[in-house]
Amino acid sequence: MYFLGVDIGGTKTATVIADETGQVLSFKLGKGSNYQGCGIEESYQRANQTIESVCKEIGIEKKDIHNAFLGIAGVDLDYDIQIIKGILKRIDLPNYDFENDGLIALRAGTVDGKGILITCGTGSISFGNNGERVIRKGGFSTFFGERLGARHFAGLSASAIMRSKDGRGPKTLMNDILEQEYHITIEEMMKAYIPDVIYNGPDTVITLINVVYQAAERNDYVALNILLEISREVINICQSYRADMTFTPPIPLVLEGTVFKKANSILFDLIRSALGKDYELIIPKHDPVTGAVLFALENADIKVTRPIREKLFESYEYKKTEITSQNFKK
Repeated sequence: MYFLGVDIGGTKTATVIADETGQVLSFKLGKGSNYQGCGIEESYQRANQTIESVCKEIGIEKKDIHNAFLGIAGVDLDYDIQIIKGILKRIDLPNYDFENDGLIALRAGTVDGKGILITCGTGSISFGNNGERVIRKGGFSTFFGERLGARHFAGLSASAIMRSKDGRGPKTLMNDILEQEYHITIEEMMKAYIPDVIYNGPDTVITLINVVYQAAERNDYVALNILLEISREVINICQSYRADMTFTPPIPLVLEGTVFKKANSILFDLIRSALGKDYELIIPKHDPVTGAVLFALENADIKVTRPIREKLFESYEYKKTEITSQNFKK
């Protein structure tokens, strides 16, 4: 039997086919196909192409897939769900289900899918699952209440650097780190956000996040305050779930996304010290798409045992490394 897991995000679409033992047979990465970022037609084309590509690699068709599960960025409001249903209907998988991509990240990061997930990637979203019900909080934008997300984090860094330079804010080492280690000024980075202006510098978001961590390691006052702000939001989210749901400690707290994966120990130490022993911090070792495969298996009434999980993760990492190596050679 063939089981399909898909992670549809804003920057990439990850697609995996595995068998009932958890053995990954095929893995492909395609362009981001979140309809909110690329439009409805392009979302269909990109997602369908990636799914057909992963099937073609092992010589099957979509109709041969026993069960599929898709974690999709943009599964937010009722009208989003209706649009996504229309896209999936055109893709024409025989048996499938879908949810917000946050849930597949929670599933991949825990043994049984129970706990709290907080993402800090391109954007931010959180889920809580205590085995009795699933609650979602946030997942929209800074304008609509988010205080996490890589762009928000980088914006705190850029703002602090600019305000330090013109005297509106306290001094910070971040400007020196940016200019000396990345050979670019904050003013030059502005070109990246101006239409029709050529920008040849490093990725602004990733660079500014790294600058915060590097400055924090040198006990920079401003950088440490930024990490405190991120920590406070994580703590606020956890407290809100504890108010709405009953959990048995230690509660798995899955921290997913670019900001957490690139974090140094300072941020995690701040979070741990505030939350205490009631929580177990988890930085997932496995990509969210593996959680989609687990859901596909479970939806087909296959009990996911430890050997199945281990084989899925091990064979996925092997396939991922294989693809990375092939792309590097190109």
